[in-house]
Amino acid sequence: TFRLADSLPASVVREIETERAQWLSARGIRHQAAGWKHEFAKLPSDERRIYEKLVGRMLNESLDKCEGACVLRDVSIARKVATALDLFHLSRVMTGDFVVMPNHVHALLTPCPGYDLEDILHSIKSFTANQINQALGQTGSLWQRESYDHIVRDLQQLEAYQQYIAANPFKAK
Repeated sequence: TFRLADSLPASVVREIETERAQWLSARGIRHQAAGWKHEFAKLPSDERRIYEKLVGRMLNESLDKCEGACVLRDVSIARKVATALDLFHLSRVMTGDFVVMPNHVHALLTPCPGYDLEDILHSIKSFTANQINQALGQTGSLWQRESYDHIVRDLQQLEAYQQYIAANPFKAK
């Protein structure tokens, strides 16, 4: 999931960060330390899923309120994001299911060998930010710097994410 820079109020971001910090701290992980994701990966899978559900629920519920300018509501703007996801398909990433919502994007992405997910997302976000800002006659940050990602560990989890992506537009109205 990656989102527009104005998609979440600062109070919601602080609330999510506080919950994240408390949850990780209770497990001996300092979330601001450079290697926190490596330490997180050492946790048992059931613990990681609890975390992902907690943070994911908070994030998705807030995003589905469609706050901010919601520039992706414009079909021609949303199409630029969809085109970029397709553009990098098979060259840098295997693009699976995705949905472009008014203020965020959900996508199932598998990096191709030799590519890192963070670098791929940076490329997609940079490419689309330039196109969208030009179309809107604006400059500045379009996307939030960080993305919310996690590894899909099994077929059941993959199917759950596919169902979520398919249902998200209807759920968020």
